Amino acid sequence: MNQTFRLSLFQNKRDNKPQLVTRSWQQLCANFQKPQVRHEKDGLLFSPAHFEPALRRKENVRELSLLVLDIDHKAELETLQTRLATLQCAFSIYSTHSHLRQTESNPNAEPRFRVVLPLTEPVESDLFPALWQYVKQATGLPLDEAAKDVSRIFYTPAISEKDAPFCSYISDGVFLNWRELPLDSVLHSLNGNSKTKAAKVKDVIPHHERNVTLASLAGTMRRRNMSLAAILAALKAENEQRCDPPLEESEVATIADSISRYPSGETQKTEQEVLNGWKMPELQGAALYGLAGRIVRAIEPHTEADLAALLVQLLAAFGASVGICAYFTAEADKHFTKIFAVLVGVSSNGRKGTSWGHIRRLMIRVDESFRHCIIDGLSSGEGLIYHVRDAQEKQVAIREKGKITGYQTEIVDEGAKEKRAFVIEPEFARVLDSMSRKENTLSSVIRQAWDSDTLRIMTKNPVKASNAQISIIGHITRTELFVKLNENEQANGFANRFLWLFVTRSKYLPEGGALQESDLNFAVEGLQKAVRFARATRELKRDDEARTLWHEVYSTAGRRSHGAIWRGHVARRRTSDAAGLPLRLARLFEHDSPRTPTSRACSVAILRRFGALHLRHGDGRQISRQDLYGVA
Repeated sequence: MNQTFRLSLFQNKRDNKPQLVTRSWQQLCANFQKPQVRHEKDGLLFSPAHFEPALRRKENVRELSLLVLDIDHKAELETLQTRLATLQCAFSIYSTHSHLRQTESNPNAEPRFRVVLPLTEPVESDLFPALWQYVKQATGLPLDEAAKDVSRIFYTPAISEKDAPFCSYISDGVFLNWRELPLDSVLHSLNGNSKTKAAKVKDVIPHHERNVTLASLAGTMRRRNMSLAAILAALKAENEQRCDPPLEESEVATIADSISRYPSGETQKTEQEVLNGWKMPELQGAALYGLAGRIVRAIEPHTEADLAALLVQLLAAFGASVGICAYFTAEADKHFTKIFAVLVGVSSNGRKGTSWGHIRRLMIRVDESFRHCIIDGLSSGEGLIYHVRDAQEKQVAIREKGKITGYQTEIVDEGAKEKRAFVIEPEFARVLDSMSRKENTLSSVIRQAWDSDTLRIMTKNPVKASNAQISIIGHITRTELFVKLNENEQANGFANRFLWLFVTRSKYLPEGGALQESDLNFAVEGLQKAVRFARATRELKRDDEARTLWHEVYSTAGRRSHGAIWRGHVARRRTSDAAGLPLRLARLFEHDSPRTPTSRACSVAILRRFGALHLRHGDGRQISRQDLYGVA
């Protein structure tokens, strides 16, 4: 993005004469990751405000180009990342000077962070309190109220000594468009009257809602017996007038064509009516085998989550924790312990996030370092590679008396210390949106990440990652999946690298569960043993029994079988999945034996009854788009 932000700099806390500068978001993010060493806290400060006249006073603030937030209590980096992701925009986080230090202002040595959000355009000073309040309510974060002051100044990143703890995080995305937010109602609640100046919020369809909104409009028109031509003309008008930015005409035409295939004049069923009309698939008991099965059964009474969601996320997290170790060989390719899966639900009814919460807490108990592997915010291929990048070096000339006498190697970037990345995307629709942008490389890099442990993109300043272990779990609603997974991603190999699981609420627990940490002590001990065994293992080979069973499965795994989301392309890559799941199970079930996996791991129901984990009717019929999206 070429947008720049106008900032005011101050040399110290006593300085009240701002120095006006402009910076790009890329420049700001680079600065936020490079703390200065300052023994004393006082030093360079910045403000996102433009002061006119140039004197730091509240009444002189005209507008602010950034939203800056401080979190000084109950601040955990992972919580901040998750909560801020709900805003669906770019943001930067960095720890402050008193982070984890016992000081007069931080007597308990708590973690302390600063968050910076870029705005699409500066916000006026009298609207800023409403924007600050909206973000506080939307994220639920315990923000420092002092940062609501429009004239507040903030210290640039600094640490008290060279070895002091410092952490930062950058999430790519669009800039926060405050004009799309209901700031008028927030102002009304803040000021107690409706006459207060409010944002001139346009009647626009924001970027992340364009596909779903146009599909909904098209469905309404189709139920009123409108033709394809009429629907297309109406959608084009809505797209040009309200979508910000407008979709490509070809994408609008695809939405109109897809909706027009449904019978006209019919009433579209609600999400719950669709579920009530289905005979939902049940995960076969044989799938809950061994340690993994015991873990899922231990969690099951205390959660509303789908058992298949618990199981597949447990297997994926276990595989990610293991890293680049154990593998099966298929021709010349090595299949490591990685899983790409997407849980498809009906909004919160699928309890997708609930299922991940249980697995996350368990795996962090098993392997504390796994905490640092969990990331989100997929938006570009370059960003994913950067997270697991290799060290970069360059040759620098050695000069003596002005002459080059030789060359030496200089480390430009030490690279990522952690080569494991477990990507959890609670809003997978946002990932599909990012992939649809022109020249976005995310789809191709994700396909690389499935096929290989080496990632690269040939650009002017290429970044490479080797020995990278990347696993991906996404959560999405079925409506979003229908609208946003385009034909290209279905055909180019992106979709068929994922397992697509339809998940629903398993039960109602109004009071929640009562799972205690001690209830999973056996799981922690068993998984730790399994992880140690898997990390000490390399190539796995099937014994005679397993080989016979594999031949049976292999002959049918690549066909257009029941359980695929769509006929054709997405259904064709099942053999690598069938090899990969037993690999995880073998590591879990055979960890107490030096033998290679036997048929008991390979004969698990996930392999024999693969459809049970896919979108599938209970009677075995393949679910069509009509079934999937609930149109009679």
